[in-house]
Amino acid sequence: MGAANFVTRWNCGTWPEWIAYLSQFADGLIAGSYALISTVLLVWLVRNRAHLNLTHRLISGLFGAFIMLCGLTHVCKISAWYWPQYYLFVGIDFACALASVPTAVLLLMPSVRELALPKRSSNVWSEVVDTLAHDARSKAERNAALEARCEQLQHEVTQGRAVEAVEALIQEMLSRTRIEPKL
Repeated sequence: MGAANFVTRWNCGTWPEWIAYLSQFADGLIAGSYALISTVLLVWLVRNRAHLNLTHRLISGLFGAFIMLCGLTHVCKISAWYWPQYYLFVGIDFACALASVPTAVLLLMPSVRELALPKRSSNVWSEVVDTLAHDARSKAERNAALEARCEQLQHEVTQGRAVEAVEALIQEMLSRTRIEPKL
């Protein structure tokens, strides 16, 4: 029972051409994207292998293989329109399943997930949190200074010094926006 017992997808039902070509185009885009993702992941893994522990390398490698095999299944879907090698296609589907199950299991295990994170990632997150907290404090300080200045100007206006208050505000704004020439 070889490939001669199977028919191409073109000969399996009545397909409007636009649906057949749209299906092939979509599968081509998906396969290309999966190929790019798995290639980038492989290059990243090779470049960073010295900084990664064994568990992280294992998960990254399994994930890359899974993504590559997913892309290959879409290549098979395109091929089925012209070349009915379904035994090969089922083998690729099975290989994809064999790569996906341990990847999913490893990613779901909390102990492995903790081990897989590079040590420097905690520093990155603390730097992000520190930066956001500093920005929030700076904004709060600027808002407080602005509110104090507004209250001062309101007081001057109520004391009958509105013209002087506006002139002082204009001078202050001009001094903050003045660009000094560099010599």
